[in-house]
Amino acid sequence: MRKIKIFFLSIVFVLVIISFYFINKYNCLLNSQINKISEFQVTKISGKGKVYKDSAMTVPIYVKNMKYTREFTLISDSKTSFEFFFSNTCFIALPNSKISYRPKIKECYLQEGEFYWNKQIGKEKIEVLVLSSQNIMTLSNSGRVKITDNSLKVWNYSGSLNLFYKNETYNLRSNQLLVFRKNQRAEKYGILSFPEYISPEKKILFIEKLGDSIVRFKWKSVMGASNYLFRLYSSNLKEEVLYEKTIRDNKIAIDFLKFEDLKEFFWQVFPYDKERKIEGCPSVIGNIKITARLIDKKLALRPPKLYIDSLSVSGNVVLIKGDADVNSQLFVNDEPVSIDSDGKFFYSLFFKSVGKKLIVFRLISPSEVETIIEKGVIIFEE
Repeated sequence: MRKIKIFFLSIVFVLVIISFYFINKYNCLLNSQINKISEFQVTKISGKGKVYKDSAMTVPIYVKNMKYTREFTLISDSKTSFEFFFSNTCFIALPNSKISYRPKIKECYLQEGEFYWNKQIGKEKIEVLVLSSQNIMTLSNSGRVKITDNSLKVWNYSGSLNLFYKNETYNLRSNQLLVFRKNQRAEKYGILSFPEYISPEKKILFIEKLGDSIVRFKWKSVMGASNYLFRLYSSNLKEEVLYEKTIRDNKIAIDFLKFEDLKEFFWQVFPYDKERKIEGCPSVIGNIKITARLIDKKLALRPPKLYIDSLSVSGNVVLIKGDADVNSQLFVNDEPVSIDSDGKFFYSLFFKSVGKKLIVFRLISPSEVETIIEKGVIIFEE
């Protein structure tokens, strides 16, 4: 009996050793495979188009069978963004972007298009080539670069960035923009920081009755920002801007019944310098999902309700009181007017001259449907 136990234990011991051997071998093999592709890897391609690996754009690539052992070039079409990792840095390449990669020397070359980057781990020095092999950019923690035939623009969102460009070295701190235009000197601008505390960061819509499809977006105001650029995308790769609007306030309402057949949306907001047309640092990306639509889209396309209760003229001042749809945006003679939570608004309008004056009230619903009312008043000389 004792011999049987010893024999049984010996077999178990041998099996354990064999198991450890194969597990260790498998892990070594897995790690070696990961190491082979960890320097560069395409991880995602947006669904509406393709990314090609030839200049003629005839040979599309696929994430699952992409090979990284030889030098290659990737070109996205006008509908397609793609995500790739290079040296622990995540890049999003927008449509019409072109890159090359040389695995033997671990060289990533951004040739054309627009790219966002964000370092994932570590503080190691990571370099990419921009426009030509002589231009070297040492990446910061996060930023953006736009490469066209006539200009090069580099937004530095976070950390320190160094660019060796046309035999000159440029250093960027956080919240700075560097612009090179054809046959012009380099220009450097300060940009506004990113909006914090966006709401909703994630939201699921079940559209059962009128109003369920309206989403009220908010974010913390950025010091110094007089305008914001709001963008709604079809995916988190930003390949298609479904809606874009420049607004003064730090909030906006949108009716999602206006969009056809889409079930998921992504949104982002940038502080915006309207005079110089410069975008600041973007917020994080928010996500909206629609689970069901049970009402008729035509209901959302009705003009919003607007009532002018009173117009009181006192000298060159007109005092206005009224009621409006609380989810809509009101403009009086093209100036934005706030609507309170009960739908009431009060506004004072000043005129510099006497005579008959026209006041135009324009109310825009979250579905972009307008109600326009015109009222005339006479300003008398006191």
